[in-house]
Amino acid sequence: MNGTTGIVLSWENDAMAGAEMPAGLSYPDQILYQQLRLLYWQYRQNVVDRETAKREKLKFIEEYKRNQFRERLG
Repeated sequence: MNGTTGIVLSWENDAMAGAEMPAGLSYPDQILYQQLRLLYWQYRQNVVDRETAKREKLKFIEEYKRNQFRERLG
């Protein structure tokens, strides 16, 4: 699933590994980190299949982009 969106997230591998969320992330990054960490866990536990996980990740990324935009508007 990593790398399917065209967005490079320096912390995505940490989320994939289930690591603690790093300090200093913006609010949109925090939300996405939590979403991806849970999604990767669900994938590893066979709660969701690969195609479902890809679709959900794309939805998360779209919302992430909107949240980043809103944050820049202040």
